[in-house]
Amino acid sequence: MAASVNPRQMEGPVWEAILTPLNAHVGQRAVTGKATFTMEDGTLTAMLDVRGVVPGQLHAQHIHGHDGESSCPTPGADADGDG
Repeated sequence: MAASVNPRQMEGPVWEAILTPLNAHVGQRAVTGKATFTMEDGTLTAMLDVRGVVPGQLHAQHIHGHDGESSCPTPGADADGDG
């Protein structure tokens, strides 16, 4: 995923979400951010712009969908058997 891609130039739909920390009471930093999701040719791309995090540290992230639409496929969906 190239950081220079402008989501507004994508052909498919674009969704944006404002990010807020779950543990804002920990630490002294004001963390803010935005996630932009684009869909093109059946591929969902997530681009994150996060400010105020500690530089050089890992910042774990994960995405939730709607309950009925966010389940992982079963091994049976692996048509070519490559995992």
